[in-house]
Amino acid sequence: MRPMATEEGLRALKKQRTHRDIVVATLELTLEDSYRATTIPLIARRAMVSPRTVSAYFPNKDDIAFDDSDEVRFDLEAHLEDESAPLVERLRRWIYDRHPKDKDLSYLRMRAITADPDLRVIEHRHLDRFGAAVARAAAAEIGADPQDPGPQTFAAAFLGVVLSLRERVMKEAPAEPKGDYLEAGFTFLEAGQASLRAS
Repeated sequence: MRPMATEEGLRALKKQRTHRDIVVATLELTLEDSYRATTIPLIARRAMVSPRTVSAYFPNKDDIAFDDSDEVRFDLEAHLEDESAPLVERLRRWIYDRHPKDKDLSYLRMRAITADPDLRVIEHRHLDRFGAAVARAAAAEIGADPQDPGPQTFAAAFLGVVLSLRERVMKEAPAEPKGDYLEAGFTFLEAGQASLRAS
């Protein structure tokens, strides 16, 4: 039983490494040239796998750079479902609780997205899903429809706070990007939430 368990563990570890190598190759090639010029064969060569392996792990090339998007969104939704705290506090907890499992990969991803316009366009498709989750939570707080202007504006403002935090990290690389800078964004969100309730 133990040898079999070990073999399964080694296979799982090899899959994780291959997955990471493909993501890293894609992001590095994007920074070296552009996402548009980063083809599956080039990714495969850099990751030292076959093009078929790249396609087996990622049937859609546009998913490679955002391989963690669903996991991050599910974590956000879990925080939003905890109604023991006001909405802005739930969003605050989500950001402060977030600790990337792979900091090097997370920073590489941020660099590539910030540098490449095509990746930023793809990112907006993922951000739409994050925004929809926040809009649903904002609407639930005030008894509105998630498509109403209020919840939609609140969600857009929250995404603006998140993206501005990333910009600050990329430009200034502060050791602790949260704190006062982030709290200023949450103060704005709290004012927006109060306005939604009043209206």
